[in-house]
Amino acid sequence: MTGPTDPDAPFADPAGPVGPAAGTAAGVGALAAGAAVALLTARAGPAAADAPSDIAMAQTAAAVETTVIAAYGQVGQLASVQALAPPAGTTLAAMLARTLKHHGDHLTAFNAAAVRLGGKAQTAPDAALATTVVRPALAATTSALDAVTLLAKLELIAAQTYSAMVSAASDPQLRASLASVCGVEAQHQAVLLAIAALLNVNSLELITFPLDASTLPATMPSDSTPGAFIRTDQARPTSEGAIK
Repeated sequence: MTGPTDPDAPFADPAGPVGPAAGTAAGVGALAAGAAVALLTARAGPAAADAPSDIAMAQTAAAVETTVIAAYGQVGQLASVQALAPPAGTTLAAMLARTLKHHGDHLTAFNAAAVRLGGKAQTAPDAALATTVVRPALAATTSALDAVTLLAKLELIAAQTYSAMVSAASDPQLRASLASVCGVEAQHQAVLLAIAALLNVNSLELITFPLDASTLPATMPSDSTPGAFIRTDQARPTSEGAIK
């Protein structure tokens, strides 16, 4: 769960890199995602910043993060999640807490970008994402597997949203932040998918960190990193969470 940079350090430089977990399936997924998205940040020449559009994207990214943070909080309170016995329960609780802090750092970074570009900080959630994805999924959740699967889906949506924004944003700092955070969300998704795969086969004793790779199912690499690239078919509209 740790990487070459301290995941608990303040996200002081929104354009700075966030390190994936080296040597893990999640780390490989995050590195691949980050490399693919980084290619999109290269521009042939300097572009004039489109402040209104960039502000809307930064605010939308902040709204997505607020929605994800709320979902993590609700999932952590579910009886099915709290009932998981150790080591699965304690491992999942620690993972949720660490990831929740990451999302708080991302929210701070995106709102800092919105203000720097001349806009306002977005403190509200993405209402469309909450009503069409989060609430129906939570209402249908009956197990820890359902809950973890929902969080993995939200991480995918966040990663795809930021990936789409990278090629649309004109401000270099915002593009760098989006590309950096996109890779971290892919890392989160990979870990959650790995946990979901183990919950699905009732291998609760294997949900612990550090993982012993020799004990994991042979399907784990494909379960945790199902795609070589981040698509954008589930990306939220770039101005969906903008302050009107």
